[in-house]
Amino acid sequence: MVLKILGYLIYAVVFTYCYFFVNKRLATRWILIGYPLFFLVSIYPVKIWFDWIRTIYSDAFADTWLKIILMSIAGFTLFNFVYGVVNLMVNAQTGFHKRHGQPGLNPVKFVINHEATIKRGYHLFFYTGGLLLIAIAFWKY
Repeated sequence: MVLKILGYLIYAVVFTYCYFFVNKRLATRWILIGYPLFFLVSIYPVKIWFDWIRTIYSDAFADTWLKIILMSIAGFTLFNFVYGVVNLMVNAQTGFHKRHGQPGLNPVKFVINHEATIKRGYHLFFYTGGLLLIAIAFWKY
């Protein structure tokens, strides 16, 4: 149990750092390209580790940690990818309203003036989901 708590804390720190610090410094296209590539590149080393750890420990221990690690990598990749999608969608919406809309209308004016707030709200929602989903995976397995 202590190992799971330690693993989750490591995940939470790395996820938080990438979500709030690394993603702000990356262009949206690098977020949308980089995280799926990270997912693809990280699957095979996990398989190699799983084959090695299975010979040392029991199959149940190895299976449990395989599920936890794959869920952590998938959640990390998915929620950071969604960070880029949120940026892309909000930027597209405000860009459309600036070009083709009537900026004087109240709802359009609100969207244009509160672009950063809208992004922060969505980012907080998906950040919370990224932490809770992986906490459930650590707790269940």
